[in-house]
Amino acid sequence: MNAVPVLESNYSYTRAQAIEDGEQVEAGNMAKEAGFKYPVYFTRAVWQEYIVAPEGLEGQDTAERLWDTLCALRTSIKQASGVTPLYFMVPYQLPSETRLRGYEAIKYAKKHNLTLCKYNDPIVSARAGLTLEEADTIDKYLIYVDREPAEKPQFETKEIQLVAVAGPNDINDPRPALTVMLVGKD
Repeated sequence: MNAVPVLESNYSYTRAQAIEDGEQVEAGNMAKEAGFKYPVYFTRAVWQEYIVAPEGLEGQDTAERLWDTLCALRTSIKQASGVTPLYFMVPYQLPSETRLRGYEAIKYAKKHNLTLCKYNDPIVSARAGLTLEEADTIDKYLIYVDREPAEKPQFETKEIQLVAVAGPNDINDPRPALTVMLVGKD
């Protein structure tokens, strides 16, 4: 009888490497100031999309957005009593989208008396106008409307769901740490 060979992995990606590569960012002293006993890290996606203040946003900077996120996480931890992964919501000021899709497009078109457009239909071209009645009969994600871009960037508050996972600080450091990620994407 032939034995099945056991494969061993000689490679592991450490948190230190992830930080060096820019894949994770440590909250540092601000996490301690917010009341965390253990290090808090953010994936690059969360950091770039939500923590770093968007260009043109007045009255908020990256430090304030980080503080708000840490406070939302801390509040959620207190309410959840140690559950991990922990899903929590954070309101962020984000650039308004100029292309709306689905139900948002239909609502916006009704409000502003605009023509709806449809994607991916061999019979109706992508720029063909749709009535609201026609729009109700097709897949909402194929419908869109373009808003006129504003000269000055427009921002709106959006509630974003993030997830925090507890784990070891690193492969060779078993102390606890939290990592904040995008839900289903990181």
